[in-house]
Amino acid sequence: MFLVKWAGLGYEHCTWETQEDINDDAIISEFRRLEGVTPEEPELIEEDVSKVIDSAITVTSENAEGNPDMALLRSQLYAQTRSFQFTKFGADIPSRLNAECGPECHGLTSPLHVESVNACLLDMVNRVSRNQRELGSSQHAASLPPLLCDEYDVILPVTSGGLLLNVGEKQGGVQFLGYRQLPNNGKGPSELANLVHNVGDQIIAVNGKSAVGKTFIEVIGMLKECVTFAYIRFLSCRNKHSELSSCGSLGKLQDYS
Repeated sequence: MFLVKWAGLGYEHCTWETQEDINDDAIISEFRRLEGVTPEEPELIEEDVSKVIDSAITVTSENAEGNPDMALLRSQLYAQTRSFQFTKFGADIPSRLNAECGPECHGLTSPLHVESVNACLLDMVNRVSRNQRELGSSQHAASLPPLLCDEYDVILPVTSGGLLLNVGEKQGGVQFLGYRQLPNNGKGPSELANLVHNVGDQIIAVNGKSAVGKTFIEVIGMLKECVTFAYIRFLSCRNKHSELSSCGSLGKLQDYS
């Protein structure tokens, strides 16, 4: 509907008219151009709209280029970008699109899941930065013997505040004592992802080099050499009586109690 001011008549005689009654597409188009308004109805017919939608390229994990990890990452980021267009207008995300956003997609719609979103983004950034699919294919793993019982490898990101780990020398080795917080008192990426399993786990290798038998100062020096990521092998504190690790002899029987 358009409010029409008739030539030669006062504003009190303005009337509401339909587009069909005005019957002048040129003057209506000029009005819309001057006022910066959009048409009340799409100018494309339904058949043309369908053709545009069908020809649109949608990135999915099946057609995204790159290795499997990168393809999945690209498809999830594309789906999350599309989903944001719904959430910013308060609309529900279509179920099929929601499923393509990845396991942490619930964080898109609620401030209660900020940590989940952070963890998801950190994981994706770490995977892209490492440019590898598995930790087992890293130079760190290739330089060390296979893992033994109760051992595990992790990749810890180096933040502006360092690794954000508290470590100390106990029972002849350097152990993980807990996480440090970011300057804003928030949790660091390693803590959010719970990368180190237990307080008391012992560092037995850093970046493919054994830390067994080294002093606390020497191990700290090895950790400080890490620029972007630290590849660390831990021996779980559950292994209390092991004399041997994949990275060398631990000496006397260990007791972490």
